[in-house]
Amino acid sequence: MDHATERMIEAYVARDSFEGHFLKDLLSGQGIEAHVTDENSVYAGVGGIERPKVWVFEKDQEAARRLLEEYEATRAQSAAQPDEADDIAPEFDARDETP
Repeated sequence: MDHATERMIEAYVARDSFEGHFLKDLLSGQGIEAHVTDENSVYAGVGGIERPKVWVFEKDQEAARRLLEEYEATRAQSAAQPDEADDIAPEFDARDETP
């Protein structure tokens, strides 16, 4: 299909370039062509400087929205759960060299 006539829309504003490219790959893995823009700013997200944006073709907008909502829900759930390091017994000390 000729993409020259297709309109792209901003699907997501990423926190940083790593997240932007992760989401691009996530979408691409589901057959949704995506592009990341504004990714070259070292100070992305600081002081009003542009953060990376993930763009998709308008025809893929709904499918991309569903995937990005799933990503957000998973990320929020992960943030709400304790870190695996918290599961280590309090008496464990990594400096303890006893066999």
